[in-house]
Amino acid sequence: MVRIDRSHCIIVDDNGLTDELTCFTELKDYASPLAGNLLIVGNDAAGETVSATLPIEDIAAKLTIRFPVLSPTFEVLNGPVVFGSRVAGFTVKLMCVAPTVIATV
Repeated sequence: MVRIDRSHCIIVDDNGLTDELTCFTELKDYASPLAGNLLIVGNDAAGETVSATLPIEDIAAKLTIRFPVLSPTFEVLNGPVVFGSRVAGFTVKLMCVAPTVIATV
């Protein structure tokens, strides 16, 4: 569990960082990546889990999704019989996007 503020937490999938990752999530001002399924919940004064009261847009603004992207690198072939280019390898970039809220209730 990761606290967002005094009244909200993110419950993180226990296996998220042990499985193969296609992406992970960063929470603003929290040092460790979050991976796997995330569940945002509220908590009351007694510490009981309740529905979140923050708008989903406010929570999404605190999150960044990061994912690796492979980019091909090419080499030029220029010989007496063959000319053109071919893939010589790949570089890996870590891209980031903000979550998109697609529906609210």
